[in-house]
Amino acid sequence: MKTYKAKVIAGEDGWLVAEVAGLRAFSGAKAGVVTQGRDLDELGFMIRDAVESLTDQTDFAIQMTVPAAVLVRSRRRALLTKATRTRAA
Repeated sequence: MKTYKAKVIAGEDGWLVAEVAGLRAFSGAKAGVVTQGRDLDELGFMIRDAVESLTDQTDFAIQMTVPAAVLVRSRRRALLTKATRTRAA
């Protein structure tokens, strides 16, 4: 199974932005595809959608790298560990 790596940064107005290295939307484009989401769950969905659209693959993994300074919200807040909530807050 292929693993795509996404680097997450804080965008404007609290949005999260991810760049997926190793993909190109069209020939001649810079390396990497950029997408965004309001929270970590939506960002994961958007990354998966971009990879599926560009590669026609459905069996892959996504590895998100989120710097500690980036505030992360999730719809599944209760599932996050206490350590994660402390670091993200």
